[in-house]
Amino acid sequence: MIEPTFIYFYQFDIYANSKEFISEDSFYDAYFLKTEWESNKFNSILKAIANDKKRAIFIVRKSKIIIAPYDSGVDFIIPDNELKDKAKFKFAYWLSEREEGL
Repeated sequence: MIEPTFIYFYQFDIYANSKEFISEDSFYDAYFLKTEWESNKFNSILKAIANDKKRAIFIVRKSKIIIAPYDSGVDFIIPDNELKDKAKFKFAYWLSEREEGL
C-alpha cells in the first residue's frame, strides 16, 4: 500500500503560548491531505498514533466531524445529534463505563 503524501502547511510554536507548561523548542508541524477515506489506507499512521509516535486529526468536511485518535483512544466531535446518537450506538463497546461515556 502506498503511503499518502501530506502537504506541509505551518509550524506552530507551542512554547511561545504556554511557557509555564511546555519545554522550549516544542512545536508542531502541520501537514494536510485532502483525500477520500478508504479502509486500511491510514493504518500505518493510526498505528504510529497508537504508539505515541505521531499525532493527527481527521476532518470530515461534509458532515463537519472531527476524529482525533491518540495513544489510548479516539475522540469524535460530532455536531449533529442524530448522527452522534447513531455513532454512540454503533460504537457502544468503545465507550467508558462512566455515565457520560468519557
